[in-house]
Order: sequence, then C-alpha cells, then structure tokens
Amino acid sequence: MDADIPGAVKRGEVFVIEGDGEIAGFIVTYPKDNAQFIENVAVHPRFQGQGIGRRMLAFAEAEAFYNDLDKLFLYTNVHMTENLEFYSILGFVETQRITEDGFERIYFEKRLAILEAAKKAMKDDPKEIAEHLINEHGLQAARAAVAEGIAEANRNGGFYQLSI
Repeated sequence: MDADIPGAVKRGEVFVIEGDGEIAGFIVTYPKDNAQFIENVAVHPRFQGQGIGRRMLAFAEAEAFYNDLDKLFLYTNVHMTENLEFYSILGFVETQRITEDGFERIYFEKRLAILEAAKKAMKDDPKEIAEHLINEHGLQAARAAVAEGIAEANRNGGFYQLSI
C-alpha cells in the first residue's frame, strides 16, 4: 500500500483519537464517488479490543452525515480475515472482490438508510434531521453537533484533525 499520509494530512482527511495521552488510532476518510470513503483505519496494538476501531467507523458515519452522504465504503486486503467479520458485524456488506494495484481487495459498503429516511421526513433541513435522528433513534449528541459545526464536535468527541 502506497498511502500518501502527508498529502492526506494536508487535505484535512486524517483524524486521530487519543488514549492515555498518545495516539491510539487514526482514520483517513473523505467524500469520494458520492459516498464517504474510508481509505485507512488503524488502531495501535496496545489499544486494540477497546472499541477504538468502532468509534472511528462511527466517526466516519458522522462525517458522511456532515457531508450529506448516505453511504460509506472501504476496502480491505483479502488476507486480513479478521477485518471481514468485523466490518460485517458493523453493517458493511461485501460488494466486490478485485485485484487492484497488485493487491487482492474486498470492497464493502454500508448504506445509511436512517439518514435517507430522516431527509425525506424533514425535507433536507440539517437541524431538523439531526434533532430527529437523536430523538427517534438515540444517536449520540456528537452527531447533531457535526451537522452544525464539525470541528468542535471532533475535538469534543476525542478526535482531532491533523494539520501541518
């Protein structure tokens, strides 16, 4: 994998989460092809098994909401078998298997149907959508804050955007 992390940092696509005063994990996510793409997600081995990965993927959902997108997508290497079950448990569905850039990849997507339903009910008013999602579906308050101001929600939720 030839990830351009410095470039992703410059574009504002890298977010980190701290644990015990150090970086516990990071996610690279941004809008692509009418969806929120999760290019990379990693948790430091010392923090694995503590829900950090789940929190980062929930953060990507919040980003999709903020970016007015109703789908997440990502890929993983076919040999990373632990990821296959993890993504399925979180509601991702396998969409294709291909060889790309010399890697055997499995693509997954997750439709955010709750956002689609809320938009129809609320006629696309972001504040009403956020209130509806929280009141009717018990989503975290941070997601509503994302609709109004993502930077503060990110910092308060333990995430912050890397910049140089």
